[in-house]
Amino acid sequence: MPDHILDLSRDPCWLGVEGALLVIRRDAKPEFKLRLDEIAAVCVSQPASTASFRALGALAAAGAIVVVCDEKHAPSGMLMPLANHHAQTPRFLAQAAMGVVQRKRLWRQVVKAKVRQQAAVLDASGGDGTALRGMMARVMSGDRTNVEAQAAVSYWPALFGEAFRRDREEEGVNALLNYGYAVLRSAMTRAICATGLHPTLGLMHHHRENPFCLADDLIEPYRPIIDRAVFSHVHRRGEVALLPEIKVALVEAITRRVRTADSERSLFDSCARTARSLVAVVMGRRKSLSLPEWIPDA
Repeated sequence: MPDHILDLSRDPCWLGVEGALLVIRRDAKPEFKLRLDEIAAVCVSQPASTASFRALGALAAAGAIVVVCDEKHAPSGMLMPLANHHAQTPRFLAQAAMGVVQRKRLWRQVVKAKVRQQAAVLDASGGDGTALRGMMARVMSGDRTNVEAQAAVSYWPALFGEAFRRDREEEGVNALLNYGYAVLRSAMTRAICATGLHPTLGLMHHHRENPFCLADDLIEPYRPIIDRAVFSHVHRRGEVALLPEIKVALVEAITRRVRTADSERSLFDSCARTARSLVAVVMGRRKSLSLPEWIPDA
Protein backbone atom coordinates (compact mmCIF):
# COMPACT_ATOMS: atom_id res chain seq x y z
CA MET A 1 0.00 0.00 0.00
CA PRO A 2 1.36 3.51 -0.82
CA ASP A 3 2.70 5.13 2.33
CA HIS A 4 4.53 8.29 1.30
CA ILE A 5 3.10 11.66 2.34
CA LEU A 6 4.86 14.60 0.70
CA ASP A 7 4.80 17.89 2.59
CA LEU A 8 5.35 20.86 0.27
CA SER A 9 5.26 23.81 2.62
CA ARG A 10 8.78 25.10 2.99
CA ASP A 11 10.05 26.14 -0.46
CA PRO A 12 8.19 27.09 -3.64
CA CYS A 13 8.26 24.14 -6.02
CA TRP A 14 6.96 22.86 -9.34
CA LEU A 15 5.26 19.48 -9.71
CA GLY A 16 5.45 17.60 -12.97
CA VAL A 17 5.45 14.01 -14.15
CA GLU A 18 7.83 11.85 -16.16
CA GLY A 19 6.39 8.47 -17.06
CA ALA A 20 5.48 6.77 -13.76
CA LEU A 21 7.37 9.33 -11.66
CA LEU A 22 6.27 12.52 -9.90
CA VAL A 23 8.94 15.18 -10.37
CA ILE A 24 9.46 18.02 -7.88
CA ARG A 25 11.76 20.90 -8.76
CA ARG A 26 12.89 23.64 -6.37
CA ASP A 27 15.35 26.49 -6.81
CA ALA A 28 18.92 25.64 -5.87
CA LYS A 29 17.97 22.11 -4.79
CA PRO A 30 18.35 18.74 -6.51
CA GLU A 31 15.39 17.47 -8.50
CA PHE A 32 13.30 14.97 -6.53
CA LYS A 33 11.49 12.02 -8.13
CA LEU A 34 9.18 9.42 -6.63
CA ARG A 35 7.03 6.68 -8.15
CA LEU A 36 3.40 7.78 -8.35
CA ASP A 37 2.16 4.45 -7.01
CA GLU A 38 4.17 4.97 -3.80
CA ILE A 39 2.43 8.26 -2.93
CA ALA A 40 -0.56 8.34 -0.59
CA ALA A 41 -0.93 12.11 -0.32
CA VAL A 42 0.67 15.42 -1.27
CA CYS A 43 0.06 18.33 1.13
CA VAL A 44 0.70 21.79 -0.33
CA SER A 45 0.69 24.93 1.81
CA GLN A 46 3.44 26.89 0.02
CA PRO A 47 1.42 29.51 -1.92
CA ALA A 48 4.09 30.02 -4.58
CA SER A 49 4.08 26.35 -5.63
CA THR A 50 2.69 25.25 -9.01
CA ALA A 51 1.64 21.94 -10.53
CA SER A 52 0.95 20.85 -14.08
CA PHE A 53 -2.49 19.48 -14.89
CA ARG A 54 -0.74 16.35 -16.11
CA ALA A 55 0.82 15.88 -12.66
CA LEU A 56 -2.52 16.40 -10.89
CA GLY A 57 -4.20 13.94 -13.25
CA ALA A 58 -1.46 11.37 -12.78
CA LEU A 59 -1.67 11.65 -8.99
CA ALA A 60 -5.45 11.16 -9.08
CA ALA A 61 -5.12 8.20 -11.45
CA ALA A 62 -2.60 6.63 -9.06
CA GLY A 63 -5.05 7.02 -6.17
CA ALA A 64 -3.13 9.79 -4.38
CA ILE A 65 -4.81 12.70 -2.59
CA VAL A 66 -3.65 16.30 -3.11
CA VAL A 67 -4.43 18.54 -0.13
CA VAL A 68 -4.18 22.33 -0.37
CA CYS A 69 -3.87 24.09 2.98
CA ASP A 70 -4.47 27.72 3.89
CA GLU A 71 -2.19 30.02 5.88
CA LYS A 72 -3.41 28.39 9.12
CA HIS A 73 -2.47 24.95 7.73
CA ALA A 74 -6.09 23.84 7.69
CA PRO A 75 -7.29 22.11 4.50
CA SER A 76 -8.95 24.49 2.06
CA GLY A 77 -9.23 22.08 -0.86
CA MET A 78 -8.60 18.50 -1.86
CA LEU A 79 -8.21 16.65 -5.15
CA MET A 80 -9.27 13.03 -4.77
CA PRO A 81 -9.69 10.02 -7.07
CA LEU A 82 -13.31 9.09 -7.77
CA ALA A 83 -12.98 6.14 -10.12
CA ASN A 84 -10.78 3.70 -8.26
CA HIS A 85 -13.18 0.82 -7.77
CA HIS A 86 -15.10 -1.41 -10.18
CA ALA A 87 -18.23 -1.44 -7.98
CA GLN A 88 -18.33 2.27 -7.29
CA THR A 89 -21.87 3.02 -8.54
CA PRO A 90 -23.76 0.32 -6.59
CA ARG A 91 -21.77 1.19 -3.47
CA PHE A 92 -22.57 4.88 -3.85
CA LEU A 93 -26.26 3.99 -4.11
CA ALA A 94 -26.19 1.66 -1.10
CA GLN A 95 -24.26 4.24 0.92
CA ALA A 96 -26.81 6.94 0.08
CA ALA A 97 -29.66 4.60 1.06
CA MET A 98 -28.40 3.96 4.60
CA GLY A 99 -31.12 4.74 7.11
CA VAL A 100 -30.90 7.12 10.05
CA VAL A 101 -31.08 4.31 12.61
CA GLN A 102 -28.14 2.48 11.03
CA ARG A 103 -26.03 5.63 10.79
CA LYS A 104 -26.72 6.49 14.43
CA ARG A 105 -25.72 2.99 15.50
CA LEU A 106 -22.43 3.30 13.63
CA TRP A 107 -21.81 6.75 15.10
CA ARG A 108 -22.12 5.26 18.59
CA GLN A 109 -19.30 2.86 17.70
CA VAL A 110 -17.16 5.73 16.39
CA VAL A 111 -17.63 7.88 19.50
CA LYS A 112 -16.87 5.01 21.88
CA ALA A 113 -13.67 4.22 19.98
CA LYS A 114 -12.62 7.89 20.03
CA VAL A 115 -13.16 8.26 23.78
CA ARG A 116 -11.30 4.99 24.39
CA GLN A 117 -8.30 6.28 22.45
CA GLN A 118 -8.39 9.65 24.18
CA ALA A 119 -8.23 7.82 27.52
CA ALA A 120 -5.23 5.83 26.28
CA VAL A 121 -3.48 9.06 25.24
CA LEU A 122 -4.00 10.58 28.68
CA ASP A 123 -2.60 7.45 30.35
CA ALA A 124 0.47 7.52 28.10
CA SER A 125 0.98 11.27 28.61
CA GLY A 126 1.17 11.26 32.39
CA GLY A 127 -2.52 11.80 33.00
CA ASP A 128 -5.40 9.54 33.97
CA GLY A 129 -7.91 8.26 31.44
CA THR A 130 -10.13 6.52 34.00
CA ALA A 131 -12.90 9.14 33.88
CA LEU A 132 -13.05 9.02 30.08
CA ARG A 133 -13.26 5.24 30.05
CA GLY A 134 -16.15 5.54 32.49
CA MET A 135 -18.00 7.70 29.95
CA MET A 136 -17.91 5.04 27.24
CA ALA A 137 -20.82 3.09 28.72
CA ARG A 138 -22.99 6.21 28.46
CA VAL A 139 -22.61 6.58 24.68
CA MET A 140 -26.02 5.94 23.13
CA SER A 141 -27.22 5.56 19.55
CA GLY A 142 -26.30 8.73 17.67
CA ASP A 143 -24.54 9.93 20.84
CA ARG A 144 -27.75 11.77 21.73
CA THR A 145 -26.44 12.50 25.24
CA ASN A 146 -23.37 14.19 23.65
CA VAL A 147 -20.70 12.15 25.43
CA GLU A 148 -18.18 13.12 22.74
CA ALA A 149 -18.41 16.80 23.78
CA GLN A 150 -18.38 15.94 27.50
CA ALA A 151 -15.22 13.89 27.01
CA ALA A 152 -13.58 16.77 25.14
CA VAL A 153 -14.23 19.13 28.03
CA SER A 154 -12.12 16.86 30.27
CA TYR A 155 -9.64 15.67 27.66
CA TRP A 156 -8.15 18.87 26.24
CA PRO A 157 -7.24 20.59 29.54
CA ALA A 158 -5.90 17.32 30.92
CA LEU A 159 -3.62 16.91 27.89
CA PHE A 160 -2.49 20.48 27.15
CA GLY A 161 -3.22 22.38 30.36
CA GLU A 162 -6.18 24.16 31.92
CA ALA A 163 -5.78 27.24 29.70
CA PHE A 164 -6.00 25.29 26.44
CA ARG A 165 -9.12 25.51 24.27
CA ARG A 166 -9.49 23.62 21.02
CA ASP A 167 -10.04 26.29 18.36
CA ARG A 168 -9.12 25.66 14.75
CA GLU A 169 -8.72 29.41 14.15
CA GLU A 170 -5.99 29.80 16.76
CA GLU A 171 -2.23 29.41 16.38
CA GLY A 172 0.20 27.42 18.53
CA VAL A 173 -0.91 23.93 19.53
CA ASN A 174 -4.14 24.39 17.60
CA ALA A 175 -2.20 25.00 14.38
CA LEU A 176 -0.16 21.84 14.98
CA LEU A 177 -3.36 19.85 15.45
CA ASN A 178 -4.89 21.40 12.32
CA TYR A 179 -1.96 20.33 10.20
CA GLY A 180 -1.87 16.78 11.55
CA TYR A 181 -5.62 16.39 11.13
CA ALA A 182 -5.39 17.65 7.53
CA VAL A 183 -2.90 14.94 6.66
CA LEU A 184 -4.91 12.33 8.56
CA ARG A 185 -8.05 13.42 6.71
CA SER A 186 -6.30 12.88 3.38
CA ALA A 187 -5.28 9.35 4.40
CA MET A 188 -8.85 8.44 5.32
CA THR A 189 -10.27 10.09 2.21
CA ARG A 190 -7.93 8.01 0.09
CA ALA A 191 -9.02 4.82 1.87
CA ILE A 192 -12.69 5.69 1.38
CA CYS A 193 -12.30 6.40 -2.33
CA ALA A 194 -10.29 3.20 -2.83
CA THR A 195 -13.21 1.13 -1.52
CA GLY A 196 -15.77 2.65 -3.89
CA LEU A 197 -17.52 4.81 -1.28
CA HIS A 198 -18.00 8.57 -1.49
CA PRO A 199 -16.39 10.79 1.18
CA THR A 200 -19.22 13.34 1.05
CA LEU A 201 -21.97 11.03 2.35
CA GLY A 202 -21.37 11.04 6.09
CA LEU A 203 -22.73 9.20 9.10
CA MET A 204 -23.24 12.26 11.34
CA HIS A 205 -21.29 15.08 9.65
CA HIS A 206 -23.65 16.62 7.09
CA HIS A 207 -22.56 20.21 6.53
CA ARG A 208 -23.56 21.22 3.02
CA GLU A 209 -20.22 22.97 2.46
CA ASN A 210 -18.13 19.99 3.58
CA PRO A 211 -17.29 17.55 0.76
CA PHE A 212 -15.52 15.16 3.16
CA CYS A 213 -18.21 14.41 5.75
CA LEU A 214 -17.57 10.66 5.80
CA ALA A 215 -13.81 11.13 6.14
CA ASP A 216 -14.42 13.46 9.09
CA ASP A 217 -16.67 10.82 10.67
CA LEU A 218 -14.23 7.96 10.33
CA ILE A 219 -11.09 9.82 11.43
CA GLU A 220 -12.56 10.66 14.85
CA PRO A 221 -11.01 7.60 16.59
CA TYR A 222 -7.73 8.34 14.78
CA ARG A 223 -7.39 11.97 15.87
CA PRO A 224 -5.80 11.02 19.22
CA ILE A 225 -2.80 9.71 17.25
CA ILE A 226 -2.14 13.31 16.21
CA ASP A 227 -2.93 14.60 19.70
CA ARG A 228 -0.30 12.27 21.13
CA ALA A 229 2.30 13.30 18.54
CA VAL A 230 1.69 17.01 19.21
CA PHE A 231 1.85 16.48 22.98
CA SER A 232 5.12 14.54 22.68
CA HIS A 233 6.71 17.26 20.56
CA VAL A 234 5.56 20.15 22.77
CA HIS A 235 6.50 18.30 25.97
CA ARG A 236 9.94 17.42 24.63
CA ARG A 237 10.79 20.65 22.80
CA GLY A 238 8.60 23.29 24.43
CA GLU A 239 8.00 24.61 20.90
CA VAL A 240 4.50 25.29 19.54
CA ALA A 241 5.38 26.91 16.22
CA LEU A 242 4.60 24.87 13.10
CA LEU A 243 8.23 24.42 12.10
CA PRO A 244 9.44 21.91 9.47
CA GLU A 245 10.58 19.44 12.12
CA ILE A 246 7.15 19.24 13.75
CA LYS A 247 5.59 18.67 10.34
CA VAL A 248 7.99 15.78 9.85
CA ALA A 249 7.07 14.41 13.29
CA LEU A 250 3.35 14.62 12.53
CA VAL A 251 3.72 12.93 9.17
CA GLU A 252 5.82 10.20 10.81
CA ALA A 253 3.05 9.68 13.36
CA ILE A 254 0.73 8.87 10.47
CA THR A 255 3.08 6.79 8.36
CA ARG A 256 4.71 4.67 11.07
CA ARG A 257 3.29 1.38 12.28
CA VAL A 258 1.22 1.45 15.46
CA ARG A 259 0.71 -1.28 18.05
CA THR A 260 -2.67 -2.74 18.84
CA ALA A 261 -3.57 -5.37 21.44
CA ASP A 262 -2.85 -8.24 19.05
CA SER A 263 -0.84 -6.90 16.12
CA GLU A 264 1.17 -4.07 14.62
CA ARG A 265 0.01 -2.31 11.48
CA SER A 266 0.38 0.96 9.64
CA LEU A 267 -2.20 3.67 10.06
CA PHE A 268 -2.85 3.48 6.31
CA ASP A 269 -3.73 -0.18 6.69
CA SER A 270 -5.96 0.59 9.65
CA CYS A 271 -7.79 3.32 7.70
CA ALA A 272 -8.29 0.89 4.83
CA ARG A 273 -9.70 -1.73 7.22
CA THR A 274 -12.14 0.82 8.63
CA ALA A 275 -13.27 1.85 5.14
CA ARG A 276 -13.65 -1.77 4.01
CA SER A 277 -15.65 -2.60 7.12
CA LEU A 278 -18.04 0.25 6.29
CA VAL A 279 -18.47 -1.20 2.80
CA ALA A 280 -19.43 -4.52 4.38
CA VAL A 281 -21.95 -2.72 6.62
CA VAL A 282 -23.38 -0.74 3.71
CA MET A 283 -23.76 -3.90 1.62
CA GLY A 284 -25.40 -5.80 4.50
CA ARG A 285 -22.55 -8.22 5.22
CA ARG A 286 -21.72 -7.09 8.78
CA LYS A 287 -23.08 -4.93 11.60
CA SER A 288 -20.07 -3.16 13.06
CA LEU A 289 -17.08 -1.09 11.96
CA SER A 290 -13.44 -2.08 12.34
CA LEU A 291 -12.09 0.79 14.44
CA PRO A 292 -8.62 1.36 15.91
CA GLU A 293 -7.60 0.23 19.37
CA TRP A 294 -3.96 1.23 19.28
CA ILE A 295 -1.48 1.53 22.14
CA PRO A 296 0.32 4.91 22.30
CA ASP A 297 4.08 4.87 22.66
CA ALA A 298 5.26 5.49 26.22
